[in-house]
Amino acid sequence: MERGVGVALCRAARELVGVDAWTGLAIPDSVDQVCSLQDADAVSTRQPDPIVDLVDGSSAAAEEVHVVFHREGSAVVVALAANTLAWIGHLAWTITRPGGRLDGLEAGLTVGEVKRVDTREEFRERGVADRMYRRVREAAAGHGWPVEVDHNPDRTASGDRWAMKVSGWRPALSHGRRMPDFNDFMRRRGCPGSVDRRIDSH
Repeated sequence: MERGVGVALCRAARELVGVDAWTGLAIPDSVDQVCSLQDADAVSTRQPDPIVDLVDGSSAAAEEVHVVFHREGSAVVVALAANTLAWIGHLAWTITRPGGRLDGLEAGLTVGEVKRVDTREEFRERGVADRMYRRVREAAAGHGWPVEVDHNPDRTASGDRWAMKVSGWRPALSHGRRMPDFNDFMRRRGCPGSVDRRIDSH
């Protein structure tokens, strides 16, 4: 994440729950790690804020809300638990893919591209990643960005299954094969017992 994201989350938390005074531990947002929920405004005067959209959660599942960050051609939608504001997932994408769509009849079409999808382990199989992908397209439409957000050619097996489920253009896989999932990669390196937390990753 880029500098300033912690500050933006502090502000989003304030807006979501309508509380201005918070106590709590510092949020490691920058090298000096001085951001805490009570001093977000002071910190924001010392470093640039990312552009943040606090998205109304009424159209999403009742248990989650989304925040969209964007800066310098990239964006991230973060899913937060509505009751605790704990992170439950995020989807990062390139707003405009250099060179456009990779292949097919519309090769070169101006599109965005999914870079990475992560979902917290205990929120698996609840449609979090699916809703984040829909939110990506809604955010893109709202900002005049390419609404077609293609999947990445470097997809894992789980990422490929997810891409088929949510639709969107799936370019041919790099080198004609899927990328190894984290567990597969760790097993190949001789590290048994690893846990794959990137369950929806490309």
